[in-house]
This record gives sequence, structure tokens and C-alpha cells, in this order.
Amino acid sequence: MPQITPKISLISSLSSKSRAMGKDNQLLWRIPHDLKQLKKITTGHVIIMGRKTYESIGYPLPNRTNIVLTRDKNWQTKGQRQNNSYTCITSSCHLYLKNPSKYPDTLQNFSNKPDINLCAKCKSYFVADPNGCIITHSIDEALKIAKEKEKKEIFIFGGEEIFRQTIDIADKLYLTIVKDEPAADTFFPDYSTFDKIIKQEDCEYNGLKYKIIELVKS
Repeated sequence: MPQITPKISLISSLSSKSRAMGKDNQLLWRIPHDLKQLKKITTGHVIIMGRKTYESIGYPLPNRTNIVLTRDKNWQTKGQRQNNSYTCITSSCHLYLKNPSKYPDTLQNFSNKPDINLCAKCKSYFVADPNGCIITHSIDEALKIAKEKEKKEIFIFGGEEIFRQTIDIADKLYLTIVKDEPAADTFFPDYSTFDKIIKQEDCEYNGLKYKIIELVKS
């Protein structure tokens, strides 16, 4: 049986002219439809991100294999440092407990499934996440592990340096291009070799025009 090689895709939002992505380790825009699409596309897959990107999010994204890339051999996620953290998997809830033991009325533990808990806020499920991320120290290591765990599509989440290391080996781009040019300190790399649009959606949010596109190389 031939070995299945997953596609490598980059996913990001950026400005239309300068390709600006973020400032002070934060996104430049938070567009609900864009975030909903990101979740839909990446759920169930492996995602790779740099340490700063992970820290800007603050917790492992649910229902995805989170691989974090850092040069710091001693770095650990919050969950690993505390050895006790929980994330509600319901998108409308977003409840994240850094120390669940302080909230006895919030979690109901299932004795037969110690890693699954009930969220009292929305009656959905928390996923216990003491070791919610796989920590790697090179892009080669991150991709090797990702390919062992993913059969269809690996998503690169950023930031700038990770995008620059992977743009040449990527098969596909998922970009939200915003018609706006705010001050920024991180930028998406040149992607002019991805010259074939396979999907495009023109959108507007609170007067902000943007388009969601999928690109491949022709």
C-alpha cells in the first residue's frame, strides 16, 4: 500500500497591500466569519504554530493536534506547567479553566473517563489537557511528527518565521485578505507563486471589506 503524504497548507489573515498580520503578538482583526471558517477548516487536523502564536492564543485549540515549535528547550505550555487545565470544546462557550480545582461546581468528572469532564456552563464537554501540545524544536521535527499523525492536511498557523520556513514547501494557502493597512510588526511572506485561485468569497464586516481565498500553484 503506497504511503499517504498529507498536504501542507498555510492559513492566515493579512492586509491586502503590505501583507500585515499582527502587532504586539496579537491579531490585527477579529472577524467572526473568518474565525468560524478557520475552525471549520482545521478541526480534526494537525496544526503547527510557533511559541509566540501559541501564547497569543493561550491554550491548545480543541479537537486538533497542536504542535508548538520553539527554540527554548525548557519551554512548557501553561497546561504542562500546571499539569491541570481544561478547555470547553463548545465554540459558543470558550470557558477555559487554568486551575479547575478552584471550580468544583463547574466540572463534573466521569469516573470511567478521567480525561473527560462536563461543563456546568453549557452542559457540553471539557477536554482535560495537562499535556495538550506536542513541543518541538525544529520545523523538520514538527513536520515529521505531523506527518505521522495526519493523513490528509497539515495546517501551518504561523507566525511570520514559521510561515517563511514553510511557504516554499506548502501545497495550498487559505488566506483572509483584508482591505486595511493598520500598523503591524509581523508580515506574511510573498506568495506570488500561488497564482491559481480555487475558491473566493467576498465579504464585509462592520464596513471592513475582506475576501477569503484558497490558492494553489498552477
